[in-house]
Amino acid sequence: MTAIKTVAVIGAGNIGAYVIRGFADALGENLWVIADGERKERLERDGLIINGKRYALHVRTPEEAHGANLVVVSVKYNGLREILPDVRTIAAPHTLVMSLLNGVDSEEILSEAVPASQIMPAMIELFSARQGNEIIMKPTAPDMGIHFGTVQGGPSAEAVQAVCDLFGRSEMDWTCEEDVLAAIWTKYASNNSSNLPQVPLDAGAGAFEDSAHVIWMRQVVWEETRLVAEAEGIHIPPAPPFATSEECPPQMIFSTLQDYRAGRKTEVEMFAGKLIEIAARHGLQVPVTETLYHIICALEEKSAGLFDYGE
Repeated sequence: MTAIKTVAVIGAGNIGAYVIRGFADALGENLWVIADGERKERLERDGLIINGKRYALHVRTPEEAHGANLVVVSVKYNGLREILPDVRTIAAPHTLVMSLLNGVDSEEILSEAVPASQIMPAMIELFSARQGNEIIMKPTAPDMGIHFGTVQGGPSAEAVQAVCDLFGRSEMDWTCEEDVLAAIWTKYASNNSSNLPQVPLDAGAGAFEDSAHVIWMRQVVWEETRLVAEAEGIHIPPAPPFATSEECPPQMIFSTLQDYRAGRKTEVEMFAGKLIEIAARHGLQVPVTETLYHIICALEEKSAGLFDYGE
């Protein structure tokens, strides 16, 4: 495979901003943000403010971006299927597609748009937050950044090397994984066990150190996820490698609680819902995860007014 010269980013939220910031100097005008209509006009006008610096964006429609060497998908899980037509439009036979979504099934969903041989499995470890129209990236830490690799039936070794060469020119932390599925499932277990207990508690990350009950929930959800991973033939650590209080301040809230507080649809289906589905295929039960799933779904219904019965 020839060198990767053009990158199209679908999704300019926190994760997309990390990619844009990381590739900005290396790619210049060959780094494209995908949008059309009013959103295209807004992104072209306003750009992005990341850690206090304004980044001008080179915005293209999916049609204008056709043939990009690499497509990086960084939308929310709930919007993934909506952008499949854009992926189909952009992708040529040589195009690689990399998903930085949480969860374990975004590559499977993307395979509805492009062949699996063009999809580079990946995940991202990132501490970030949005304050107004500014995206704040937290300092780097060990094992942070983008982790990618290939699987049987996936991109070739030459394609992996081309991606490594591209990331080597970037300002991002990155790792080429020998077992990328284990990395993805380890992140998935971390997300499940950290995100899910936070929502019903409406509490910051400090609760995972200060409450034995919250610690228990996190440990059990991790173990439930680990057992499902084992059934899938994927081995992840038995002990959760959670961030320390220095890396993750006690007031920090993770993405699911961020979405819930903001009145947005959470990604509980991607986290708990998908785990319950995979567990059922293997005849396994994940009772704590399932309980948290129903609590969060009920809380979303309450926020939507389903239980607003008046006086």
